[in-house]
Amino acid sequence: MGAFTFISLRYYIGVLSLLPLFLYLKKHSSLAESLTVSAGIKQWHGKRFFAAALTASLCNWGGAVLVQIGLHTTDAARAGFISSAYIAIVPLLDFLIFRKKASHRIWVGIAMAMVGLYLLCMADSSTMSPGDLAVVGSTICFASHILLWSHYSIHVDGLRFIIVEFLFTGTLSGIIGLATETMMWQDLSACLLPLLFAGVLGVGVTYTIQIYAQRFTSASMAALLMSMEAVFSSIGGVLILHETLTPREWTGCAIMFATILYVQMPAFQKKQSPA
Repeated sequence: MGAFTFISLRYYIGVLSLLPLFLYLKKHSSLAESLTVSAGIKQWHGKRFFAAALTASLCNWGGAVLVQIGLHTTDAARAGFISSAYIAIVPLLDFLIFRKKASHRIWVGIAMAMVGLYLLCMADSSTMSPGDLAVVGSTICFASHILLWSHYSIHVDGLRFIIVEFLFTGTLSGIIGLATETMMWQDLSACLLPLLFAGVLGVGVTYTIQIYAQRFTSASMAALLMSMEAVFSSIGGVLILHETLTPREWTGCAIMFATILYVQMPAFQKKQSPA
């Protein structure tokens, strides 16, 4: 299955998986209201809503396409490290575009996380290939997507927003896929389970949680927390695929966990302080 066809079907499946939740919330209006925009903040409708969804869709789509291109010529570990560099790009873009400054603790955490990710993902320091550069481009797109969601999430009904965004993403990929790729029914049946996994869990469940969660945290903190995917994928490889990690890779995991504890420490201290 070609990359554009896979991306298109993945996002359409994600939309279908969200329809039951959409209909449920539509029926239970009080629950739906508690998940929409905060009181006193202007909610976007009409052209502004669709323009925001299209902008976010283009960033997400660009990231998905470029990482698929990059993975043809670079290995997954290098791609994982380069992709996780969005933890440094997000606060930089946040400052340049929205003039939001990240705290010193966040920047220290970013430096710690980059060290941990390097130990975890990079076996050598060889020069960058064209595939690596494509992954760099995808990283900038995904960083922009995180940043836009952090800005948009307080102004939109999250579920409606991602359904519209995913329809844009799936349709754009589908149009290009129909023009440049071919697919047989036996190909579709052969990869049905991976498609369902990527669509329902990777798109429907994950992105829904993300857009609601980003209403309550900064874009820089969200990027740091999501960089833990490299750690959980490594541990999952050990537990599920019976892979082994070197002492260097375990050290990288430990630094990543320490980073998350470090950047969250002020919140823990605030909760424990007397009223």
